[in-house]
Amino acid sequence: MNTMNKSSMVCLFSRELGLWTLKGIIEDNTFEIKAIVTHYYESDLKTPRPLFKKFVDISEKHSFPLIVVDKNQDNLKILRPMEFDFIVANCYKYLVPVEIVALAKIGGLNMHRALLPKYKGLKPLKRAIENSEIRTGTTIHKMITKIDSGDIVDQYEISIEKGDDVPALFLKLYPTQYPLMKRALLKLLR
Repeated sequence: MNTMNKSSMVCLFSRELGLWTLKGIIEDNTFEIKAIVTHYYESDLKTPRPLFKKFVDISEKHSFPLIVVDKNQDNLKILRPMEFDFIVANCYKYLVPVEIVALAKIGGLNMHRALLPKYKGLKPLKRAIENSEIRTGTTIHKMITKIDSGDIVDQYEISIEKGDDVPALFLKLYPTQYPLMKRALLKLLR
């Protein structure tokens, strides 16, 4: 597909789910990646993220600009002169400033690992298991100023089987990330 006809995006990704989504975008070649945004540290702001190097390697291999942010997200100002259709987040740990979301011509989407509106915020898979849910999944919703509260664009459901723990649920979710994101983006393009 010619990049002139592709919709473009900025990817705010982290963790294994973000990595699976990023690899799906690259392999599918339907969308143009304008930049990858990720964070170097874990939530404690001291421990380097184990997968950070993989994001660096992918960005170097494919010549994608890599923007590394910390809590203040000042480096997001690099996006201002760029033109892109979507801003998409998967396992991005910060609330994206509204002025950054507004840079996307079509909009901003967040991928949340729960079936919203239940389990907004942190550790949704753990909370679903603790509450004896029988299903969970991923929700793609529009980014707004309130966390995990924008209009739902699409969802993908998985079963929680007896004995499933959080790592088992992640394994079920990995291969679903990019197909769900692509489906949601195509819905918005229509």
